[in-house]
Amino acid sequence: MRFTIMHDMFRSFRLILNNGSNVLSSGGDAAMPSHQNIENIHYRLFMDLSKILPDLQARIRDGPDAMQLLSEHLTTGRQAIIQQATHGVKIAIPDWLKNQQPALDKYDKAKRGFRNEECGRLLCPANYDFNKPEVREALLNYDGKRYPVTAEQYPVFMWKDEKLQDKIWEGFGRHELLIKAGTMVLQGPKAALNVTTTGSNPIPAVSHSINTKARSRRWHLKTITPAFIACAAVLVRFALSDETSFPAQPLNESIDEHRVAEVPKRRHRARHWDYTKFHQYLVHSIEEDMPEEEREDLLIWWKSRILGSSGGYTSDESIAGESSDGSNDQDGPSVMSLLAAEGRQASICM
Repeated sequence: MRFTIMHDMFRSFRLILNNGSNVLSSGGDAAMPSHQNIENIHYRLFMDLSKILPDLQARIRDGPDAMQLLSEHLTTGRQAIIQQATHGVKIAIPDWLKNQQPALDKYDKAKRGFRNEECGRLLCPANYDFNKPEVREALLNYDGKRYPVTAEQYPVFMWKDEKLQDKIWEGFGRHELLIKAGTMVLQGPKAALNVTTTGSNPIPAVSHSINTKARSRRWHLKTITPAFIACAAVLVRFALSDETSFPAQPLNESIDEHRVAEVPKRRHRARHWDYTKFHQYLVHSIEEDMPEEEREDLLIWWKSRILGSSGGYTSDESIAGESSDGSNDQDGPSVMSLLAAEGRQASICM
């Protein structure tokens, strides 16, 4: 489903349809507050969905249970495409990684995560030094007290050179694994295997795109969205982890309320890792915190790599619930808050 890949992977379709249609009937854009809130987010996603399904408004008015039935239908489609995408990247990533100790099995994820040298290095939050033995030990033992691994602690694979630069946005969102995951979803596995973003002559995915059944062609895509980059990051993060199953969204339950399993305070097991927040935080960082010029350059770069060269947002209640400096009561600021601070400074200097 195009909406899941390009716009949102997790939010409840029931709430998007209900809140979006209510705002539309109240005046649409004119009824929206100047600041971003959850109704604003749902309305924007509702309008995105309307562009994909032109008869959306008629369908939700087609009987008393129409909205619920459509929500369930859309959620089923979302779960199917997420399952296909996560499986595809999971079995492909051993061929994408350069160093594997021990070697990765394409189907068994038991040797992935922080117990694997290469996976652990890529999963390590960008503001930790993976070369330090105490960091490795804490990550391997899921010691969330000393070194939390949470959704706002972006991993090093979010940066092209796998480290924070003095200019913190430099290289953000440009790692080769991200492009390969995005290519896998839109162009297929062969294009993903061959695409490169490094070296003197990087190879874009579009140069391998001869498959007329590729999603990018069937969906007539012209642009890349921040949500698509976040989707690619989610797929890479899951593929590198030792988690055996991707969290599915219940048909009749709102993921917006973050009804996820309790995470023990001292042991942040990988199976509890919050992909919902990770996706929403990344979209927020790119749309709101990233300086406009760098954001536009990033989206153009992604478009050129995958499609060719033609041609106030909040994460529901989660961001509002953090402390004022974005640290979420951790020792030191999170990677997300460092990016936000850099973005604010850039806007002041413009």
